[in-house]
Amino acid sequence: MAAPKSGIPADGIAFDTAFTHVFELVCPNAAELNAAMSDAKYPYQSELKQKHSSERWEAAQRKADQWFRDQLAYDQSPDRLIAYQRFPDGDEQVDPRHWMNPPLIIGLADEKPPIFFRQDEFNRWLDRHRFQASPRRASGKQGKQPRIKIYLREKFADGVPDPAHCPRDALRADLLKWDKTLDPLDPKTLKAAIDEYNAEIASDRKR
Repeated sequence: MAAPKSGIPADGIAFDTAFTHVFELVCPNAAELNAAMSDAKYPYQSELKQKHSSERWEAAQRKADQWFRDQLAYDQSPDRLIAYQRFPDGDEQVDPRHWMNPPLIIGLADEKPPIFFRQDEFNRWLDRHRFQASPRRASGKQGKQPRIKIYLREKFADGVPDPAHCPRDALRADLLKWDKTLDPLDPKTLKAAIDEYNAEIASDRKR
């Protein structure tokens, strides 16, 4: 939980903290690189090995930072991630054009007031990208159902209504706008995801 004096609300997550999760998302060997960087700080490591570890880590950080800033600058979808700054008269959204400028320090946003994201919005955004980056995403039904359920959780907290109150063709169209990689989306895959999600909601209510 962020301290109020930091300028980041209790329901917020600072840019640098968010970036650590983005680094793990974009860089498959992030844990290995972070560990190598930690080891490089110890004197028993040769200067050459320290330099090699540092260069690999910095290159991966630059790649992740650029990817993150591109998402913030150019994503115009309804589910884009929005950054904020807290001022005395309220929170203001950061202009997406801000992210087109080169960063002063990779992985940081040291503007004042500090830049942050809403924790719940960031979590949903990160979950979507995790599934899109998953090797299973191209594996048809198995890869699509988890992503469909993410959308259903966002839009239907109490479960998906029956087709009379939520036409499946309209729902399918909304899903494809939300994530174009779901196309083609056949009715059986959609129904299976809905049934599974509604069963999870019903199970949670019984607890």
